[in-house]
Amino acid sequence: MNRIGLLDALRGFAVLGLLFAHFPSTGGTASSIDYPPALGWEAAHSADWVFTAIFIDGAMRGLFATLFGASMVLMIYGGAPGEAASRRTRFTARCLGLLLIGAAHVALAAWPSDILWIYAIAGLAAMVFIALPPAALAGLFATAMALFVAHAALTDISASPPEAAALAAEAAARSAPYPAQSLRAVTTWLEWLTPVSVLVRLCEAGGYMMLGAALMKSGLLTRPPRRFAQAAALIALPVGAALCGYAALGAINLDFNYVADLHPLMRLGKPFIVIGFIALFALALTAPAVARLAKAVLAPVGRLALSAYVGSSVAMLILFTGAGFDLHGQFDRIELAMLAALCAAVLVVAARLWTRHMGQGPLERLLRWFSDAVGNAVSRSAPASVSARPEDAGAERSR
Repeated sequence: MNRIGLLDALRGFAVLGLLFAHFPSTGGTASSIDYPPALGWEAAHSADWVFTAIFIDGAMRGLFATLFGASMVLMIYGGAPGEAASRRTRFTARCLGLLLIGAAHVALAAWPSDILWIYAIAGLAAMVFIALPPAALAGLFATAMALFVAHAALTDISASPPEAAALAAEAAARSAPYPAQSLRAVTTWLEWLTPVSVLVRLCEAGGYMMLGAALMKSGLLTRPPRRFAQAAALIALPVGAALCGYAALGAINLDFNYVADLHPLMRLGKPFIVIGFIALFALALTAPAVARLAKAVLAPVGRLALSAYVGSSVAMLILFTGAGFDLHGQFDRIELAMLAALCAAVLVVAARLWTRHMGQGPLERLLRWFSDAVGNAVSRSAPASVSARPEDAGAERSR
């Protein structure tokens, strides 16, 4: 599988993984984030939560941001060196379009946890550093992750079981009709929009983008030496699992008196999980049978990643709120995992049919149209002759 196929397969994996990350809090209760036993705590429930806490929550978001950084390198430096300036303009327009789609995602799909607007802002900031060599980009990734972990260490992450009144209030809010869902999402998003919260999320997203750019420019994402990929998979995944597992099991032993997802060791372990997944995919896709399976199942979803991400939010809005079937609170953790698996299967089939007959996804097409339109408008207003910047050419050679 070529480098684009690898990126598509990883994106598809991340999109499907987000379903399993989001269904417990949207289909069950948001209190399950702080207090997982709210969705049942028999052996199967606890095993499902531990697995999800280690390998899914936060890791899929990190994988998305890493792939965003890798794609940034392709978008800006994928053509001739002289085109880098115009490609930067189009990428800037793309980020602005992503910001608008993110705002619509919050308001229209009633999804306050949108990541698109953060990726748009982080992407614009990342362009300042994208011309740096891989080692410098890796250093920025390490610095951003250190700040992200330090914030968790300095933040109160204590938790307690949800009160009956709070659960009842949440249930009533979830059962409200669509206009109330939209207003609640926008209000919640604005409440979360504090300077510290935004900076922390930018550190996380921007750090992973630097990782993706470093891996792409060094060739380690698309052409990793087999021994290097094996070492990365065999070291990174166990290290990440040990760090995240310690935080998860510690929360269980202390009856969840802290939010496991916010524990410093959980945050420290996620980059290892992300790197391990990338290495594992790079190794697995060298096998023809696995590559064919990934091309059939994961790659179509990855090619529609933006549409699938927003579409999943719409599906959860319809399934679990008063805007649709109002099914929230009727399933335990295992039932929600099974429902997420069913939705994942539907998404795979829909993505295959769409890419076969329509090509690009609707939001991907809209975003490309917007970035091309803005980019062409800027190009027409720019001087007729614009030379490539020296650092652009240097970045091209560093690939």
